[in-house]
Amino acid sequence: DLGGEVTGYVKPYKTWRDIEFSNISFGQGISVNGIQMVMAYAAIANGGNLYKPLIVKKITTAGDRVVSEKTKDLVKKVMDEKSSRALMDMLYNVTQPGGTAKQAHVEGYLSAGKTGTAQKFNNETGAYSDHEYISSFIGVVPVNNPRYAIYVVYDSPSKGGYYGGIVAAPAFKAIAEKTLSSAGIAPPPQVEEKEKATKTAQKKKGKKVKAAVVENKVMTPEEIKKINHKRWELIQESLKNKTVPDLRGLSMREVLKLIREHHLDLKIDGSGFVIRQTPPAGSEFTSTNGWNVVMAGRS
Repeated sequence: DLGGEVTGYVKPYKTWRDIEFSNISFGQGISVNGIQMVMAYAAIANGGNLYKPLIVKKITTAGDRVVSEKTKDLVKKVMDEKSSRALMDMLYNVTQPGGTAKQAHVEGYLSAGKTGTAQKFNNETGAYSDHEYISSFIGVVPVNNPRYAIYVVYDSPSKGGYYGGIVAAPAFKAIAEKTLSSAGIAPPPQVEEKEKATKTAQKKKGKKVKAAVVENKVMTPEEIKKINHKRWELIQESLKNKTVPDLRGLSMREVLKLIREHHLDLKIDGSGFVIRQTPPAGSEFTSTNGWNVVMAGRS
């Protein structure tokens, strides 16, 4: 939609030298612009369809009459759904413990992405700089029903390091939280198998570990209803066993119901759906004094 977009650059593969097979694999000797990066990650997230990006979707009058509207323009199919799911699983692990961008994990949601730490090319020396970097993170949220691809780039960061997972990942998280909240997108109802704190606490007490898993897919209303029921049972069981339950994704109505039924001394900050809580799920407790939940999005 906008003129003047800079084109990317990849040398014809038949001209590659041996060293370029190595360098290109980690990003040297090629170039892409931000729009191209977002297009690529959107294609990974949506099942492999590469769409032409739009700056303006539609134009309306003050009376909401549509003056013009653009439709999706499919450029081509770039991968099958199986490959798309495999890549999303890899990108999801980047934001999890042991990944390079734990600070990109958006609490209450599943996020996926990749860090970037690129040496800048010095035109004067004709070589890559050993102290100037482009630090970035590009990611997708929520993983189970992708809505946004967000690309954060820092040119020559000067404070707090230069790795993309340290510099750009926290900015991605902040932008994603605000965007999801503004759009009124609730966290998916889930009690993940990977909630290690809850499992550890239950094992210490000799209790059988229970978990309901939500796969990375779009869920039907019926599936969500079943998962909500299971999650509610697990919350009730945790409170009975004096273990802090995972409250993320609960609506204001559900939180108020818990307070009323269990006489919880719980402070609520914000409205919408729970995105953060204190103390963390899995902790043992004797009193609910000091419990706090942060909510965002529209109920």
